[in-house]
Parts: sequence; structure tokens; C-alpha cells
Amino acid sequence: MQLLSIHSRLVDSGVDVELYLHGNGDLTSILASLKNEKIHVTETLNSDNLAQYLSGYDVGLLPMPDKRIWRLASPLKRGEYLASGMIALGINHTGHQIDNSGDWLVLFDENNFVQSCVDFIRNLDLAHLRQSQINAREYAEANLDWSHSVAILEDILSKQY
Repeated sequence: MQLLSIHSRLVDSGVDVELYLHGNGDLTSILASLKNEKIHVTETLNSDNLAQYLSGYDVGLLPMPDKRIWRLASPLKRGEYLASGMIALGINHTGHQIDNSGDWLVLFDENNFVQSCVDFIRNLDLAHLRQSQINAREYAEANLDWSHSVAILEDILSKQY
């Protein structure tokens, strides 16, 4: 629902923005019933189709809260966004953080996430955005392949037992 709030506040402030949501979840039927030409909802897509969609987007949002499940699962979504050439805006917790990240990853306090995203997007400079997207993709290619993710996951799991 935070994503809808971000979208609505941006539209209300005069920003021409579209929201794309892919997948299934508790709110899928509600989201699919929205009658808004600027909000697009699809079922789960296969990886090829999803990659094609993602490569055309500008900003990936990571609204997942600071809970154990999201600290473990969020890095995959974050990596997917960066590898697709999107900048990522998210809630500041260890699952989203990357040491020495560039301006292609911007994290906000959970309590101010919606308004912080709105303010950030409203002030985006297109030339700066495009360079940040290139930097995101380059970082992902150099640092986020599966060997890195598996090593991190293996380390986390080994500490649990």
C-alpha cells in the first residue's frame, strides 16, 4: 500500500509517473481492480519477461520493513533492480544496505519512507538519473552475481546453526 501512496502523492504533486506491480500476493485482487491507467498490475511473470519489463523502468522501490525475513530476501530484489539498470529506493536496514553504494541506492528511515521517496523522485534530474542507472548496472555486473549472493547466504545460514 506504501507504493500506492508514493504514486498518488507524486501524481498529486504534478509528476507524470506510472507504477508497475508484478506478481501475486495478499492484495493482488484489490490492486488488479484499480481503475487507474497509470497503475499496471500483472500476474507473476517468467524471468525472461520480467527482465524485459524491468529493463525499461527507472526506479525500483524496496518498501520491505526491517524484519528478519526481509533482511534475508530483500537483497535479491535489490540486486534484481540494480542489474536491470534501475536505481533503488528503500527502507534503511541491513538487507538493503551496500557498503560504499553509489547514488543508485538511496535508503530512508522506515517511518518516513513514503514522503522521502516522493521528495527524492520529485527532485530527480534526468541526466543524473541516467548516469546513476548506468552506475547501478555496472555495480551489479561486477558485484552481484550469484556467487556473491550464495556466499553471503551461506555465511548467514552457517551462523544460524
